[in-house]
Amino acid sequence: MNSHSSTQAAYDHFTPPLYDRLHARFLRLSGGEGQSAIEGAVTALLRPGMRILDAGCGTGRLARRLLETEPQLDMTLLDCSPKLLRASCDLPVRRLYGDLTNLALPDRHFDLTLALWVVEASGDPLRSIHELLRITRPGGHVGLLFCARTETSDMIDRIVERAVILKGTGQFLQTDAVVDELVASGADQIRRLACRGPATALLARKGA
Repeated sequence: MNSHSSTQAAYDHFTPPLYDRLHARFLRLSGGEGQSAIEGAVTALLRPGMRILDAGCGTGRLARRLLETEPQLDMTLLDCSPKLLRASCDLPVRRLYGDLTNLALPDRHFDLTLALWVVEASGDPLRSIHELLRITRPGGHVGLLFCARTETSDMIDRIVERAVILKGTGQFLQTDAVVDELVASGADQIRRLACRGPATALLARKGA
């Protein structure tokens, strides 16, 4: 079984209510500041008609919040779990079942691509980042939020890291390696958003 299949299998047993409960617990313990930081930065970019991809959308909670702010978004949701993807069936969005490392989407298509808590759970995080930049138009943005080892990590953060690794739901990335891949894939501006805990939030602009 390859790494993508292993990660997918780890998520297959999640029902939408269980996924939402565990995700809320993770945000409460460790990831809340990063989530707030990236959502705030992304919300400031929203415009009517923007083409947005939410990769690793889960049950669509982020999409719901963005659509509440700007109802006229052209949103596509992607996830590797059909069960979680179906939980967003009430939303006016496109839904795609797919692999973040090999997106069946056209080049330079989206104004904004988002991958929150998912690149570290893909089989190849750097390849996933390259794919996100590929499908983003020049001048568009990529928003990333991922588990990372940081200087502000504490005892609870280390316990969370061990739990994530043991459950097979992801890995902790090196922020510098992610930034290097963003630059190599075409980002010309990268902003690191302030947040504590075992997470890094980045907003990158794709160059011409």
